[in-house]
Amino acid sequence: MTRGSRVLAMAGALMVAVGAGAPAFADPSTEPSAPAEVSADLSVEVAATEASIDGGTKPVRVTVRNDGPDTVSGAWVEVVIDDHPDPGVSLDPVPELGSRCEIAERADDPGNPRTIGCALGELRAGAVNHDIVLEFRHEGVAVGEAGTGTATVRSPSDPNPANDSDPFTLTVTGPGVDLAIRGPGEVTVAPGTTGAFSGEDFLVVTNEGGAAVDGFTLSLTLPRYASFVPEYENCSYTSDGRGMTCDHSGTDLPADARATLFPGGAPLHVKVASDAPGDVGLGRAEASVASPGAHARKGKTGHGGGVVRPSIVDASASGDQGPGDNSVDFAVFTGGDPADLAVTVVEPVIDGTDGETFEIPVTVENKGPGAVGAFTVTMTSSHESYLEKSSVPCRNTGDTNDFICDVDEVLAAGEKTTLTFTLTYGKSPGGSWPGRMGDVAVSGGPSDPDLSNNTVDGPLYSLNGSTGGGGGLPVTGASLGLAGVAALALLATGGGLVLLARRREASRAAATDPF
Repeated sequence: MTRGSRVLAMAGALMVAVGAGAPAFADPSTEPSAPAEVSADLSVEVAATEASIDGGTKPVRVTVRNDGPDTVSGAWVEVVIDDHPDPGVSLDPVPELGSRCEIAERADDPGNPRTIGCALGELRAGAVNHDIVLEFRHEGVAVGEAGTGTATVRSPSDPNPANDSDPFTLTVTGPGVDLAIRGPGEVTVAPGTTGAFSGEDFLVVTNEGGAAVDGFTLSLTLPRYASFVPEYENCSYTSDGRGMTCDHSGTDLPADARATLFPGGAPLHVKVASDAPGDVGLGRAEASVASPGAHARKGKTGHGGGVVRPSIVDASASGDQGPGDNSVDFAVFTGGDPADLAVTVVEPVIDGTDGETFEIPVTVENKGPGAVGAFTVTMTSSHESYLEKSSVPCRNTGDTNDFICDVDEVLAAGEKTTLTFTLTYGKSPGGSWPGRMGDVAVSGGPSDPDLSNNTVDGPLYSLNGSTGGGGGLPVTGASLGLAGVAALALLATGGGLVLLARRREASRAAATDPF
C-alpha cells in the first residue's frame, strides 16, 4: 500500500455512504421546516487530526450520530477551515470513496478553499455515520499545529444544538507509529440469529505512521442482548460474551500496512438473544486498538449515554502519534431484515482461442429476506486476462488488480440481475489449457445472513473446446479498448468478484470515470 493511496484502503470497511441530502451549503432558514413532532438529536465528532511527519497523508474521519428519538433526512455537514497558513497543508474530501462533498472558496481569499460541505442520507435513531473522510496533507510542514477548523452538522429538526459542532486542530507530530481502526456505521442481526461479519470488510486496522508496529491488541464490546461466538484462540471473551480481546502481539505491522485480524480473513460471528426487542437499535458497539506501551485510556460517556469511547491521550505517552482514531463505534440494530446476496457465473465453460474477447455474464441474486439497494461488485481477473469493458461503471484503485463497480439498483427478495464483463483471454500460465479464469466470491455486506453461497468457481476456459464443453459469448469486430489496459494486465494467480450490499440511504456515488 502506498502512502498516497492509504485512504482507499478504507473503502471496504467504511462502505462509504452518501445520500441525496440537503445542498452542501444550504441556508437553514431557507430549508423546508420539518414536522413539529420530528426530533433527532444529531452530534458530530472529528477524529484523527494528528499526522506523523513521516507517515504521508492522513485520513480524517468525521462521524455523525443520531441519538434520536426520530429518523432525520436532509441533514448535512459543513467543515470550515479557519486557518492553515502553511501552503503545504490541505484538507480535502476523498472523491474515490464517494463522499458527496463540495468545496467553497472564501470571498476574501479566492483560490484557497476553506469550507467543505457534505450531504448525508437518512439517519434513523441510533445510527452512526462514518461516511465523511477528508485527506490531511502536510507536505514539507514542520512538527506542530498546522491549522484549525470546525465541523458542524446541520438539520432542520435538531432539538439540541449544543453538540452540533466540534472544533479541531490539525497537528503534525513527530515520527513514529500511528495505529488506526475503521469500521461500518451499523450492523443488523435479527433476534435469535447469528450474523457473520467479514473481517476484511467489517473492521480494518492499519499503521498510518512511518515506523513499524510491534504487535497490538484489538478490543471489542457489544451492547445488551448481543454477544460474540467464541471461535479464535488468540482472543479471550467475557463471561457474558459481550466483550472480546484479541492478542496480536506476534503481528509485525510495517508502515502503511494493513493487518489481518482473523485467520484468512475469516468472519466474526455475533449472535443476538431471542428475547431481544425487534425492529430497534440495541445500542452501540465499540472496537479499539492499542500498541505496546500505550497508556490506559480513560473512557468518556458518548452522546446519548451508554456509549463509551476512549479519550485522546498524549501521543508521546502512548507511543501512538495519532490516537484519535484508535477506536470506532457502530450501531447494532435488530430491525430491518438483512439481504442474502449470491453470485453465479452464467457460463461455467468457455471455448475459444488465445487472444479472443468474450462477454462473461454474472448473475447476482437476492435470496432475501430483505431488499437491498446499491451494491458493489469487485472484478478481479487472472491468467493474463484483460478487463476491456463492463455493463456497469467501474474504476480501478490504481495499485491493485481489482476493478470496483458500483450498481445503483434495488433488488427485492427473490430478484436477480445480470452484469456483463468483457475480457480478452491470453494463454494460461505455462501455456497449458484448459485454464481457470479465477474464483468468484461475494460478500453481502456486513449483515449477510448466509456466507455459504458467497464463493463459486470462475469460468473454465478451454482452447477450441478441449474441455468437451461449449459456451461463452464471443465478441467480434474491433477490440473494445480500455485506456491504459496494457498497464493493467491482471496477472494474479486467483481472481474473483466481491459483492458488497449497502443500504440505499448509504449508497456510494457512481464512478465518475466509467469505461
